[in-house]
Amino acid sequence: MPRTAATSPAGPRLNTTDATQTAIVTIPTDTDTVVHVTAKITGVRTDTFAAAVAYLIQGVFLNDGGSLAIVGSVQAVTTAIESAALSAASVTMDASGTGVRVLVTGVAAINITWAVEADIQVVGLWPNEVNGVPPA
Repeated sequence: MPRTAATSPAGPRLNTTDATQTAIVTIPTDTDTVVHVTAKITGVRTDTFAAAVAYLIQGVFLNDGGSLAIVGSVQAVTTAIESAALSAASVTMDASGTGVRVLVTGVAAINITWAVEADIQVVGLWPNEVNGVPPA
């Protein structure tokens, strides 16, 4: 069963008012695991409610001995769905410390409320395994 970063049906939320890249959620990782994150991110212009954006992205991150790195690059699962007024907005993910950050970038002088829901698949050693070998 995948873990989820969502804390409510709409997931973590964030408001932006400019084009500064900001983390909407940070997903912690455990040492010696691979983490596959698929994130649904939705934004709505909240000063007029006249525009919206939606993204579906995925990334794979490897925590090797406590050092987290992205495997390859973050990929769009589908083409972004966006109103023209929010076409300059963007989303991505990165590795920061031992956490996977989901990042949003708003649009200058436009109020956007963002929500994210992330499905998280984690693979690592089973309990009590040593170097991939189960206990006798």
